[in-house]
Amino acid sequence: MQIKWVHIVLGLWLVVSPFLLNITGAGRWSNIIVGIIIAVLAYTSSKQEAGV
Repeated sequence: MQIKWVHIVLGLWLVVSPFLLNITGAGRWSNIIVGIIIAVLAYTSSKQEAGV
């Protein structure tokens, strides 16, 4: 279950990184959308394993 938290953190990093690294255009939106998808899927996957 620990690896799921790593995926959540990496997904959140993808959301935040374009603003910190000054990425613009399509790259910014790509990072944000993919980061949200990864974080949400990792979170729901960790909840399913915990039986909640």
